[in-house]
Amino acid sequence: MAHSGESGPRYKYALIRCTSTKEASSIDKMPNKGKKELLSFIDSIPDDKLTGLRPPKPNYTIFTNVNLRLDNQGYTSTDPKKHNLQVQINRGTTISTLKSAAKKSSQRGTSVAIAEVPDDGSWGAKKIKDTLKASSKI
Repeated sequence: MAHSGESGPRYKYALIRCTSTKEASSIDKMPNKGKKELLSFIDSIPDDKLTGLRPPKPNYTIFTNVNLRLDNQGYTSTDPKKHNLQVQINRGTTISTLKSAAKKSSQRGTSVAIAEVPDDGSWGAKKIKDTLKASSKI
């Protein structure tokens, strides 16, 4: 910003100076509409959709809304096998943050959260939701 007595443009935006790593990471994690939608979507998944997962052949959508969907993408290649659950952005999303994230990705489906869930049924719905939230890429 130009100081009084100086000529030059007056800028509309200020530069935020971070003095610590903690401060920088809190700025990075400021919520946006896309993040809020993702967290709300995960919370809205009915618990019964997350328990008793069926074998993912073929891959299938577990839950969806206009902006996001939860897909079972198949089993992981690890042993013991796990369900590869992914929250992906829908093409018709109405949220600009999600549209932007989808455009940046060259993949067909843009995953914004992932959980690898043991096939043995040992994880409850809360643990799956917490894992999806912790893996958020928005």
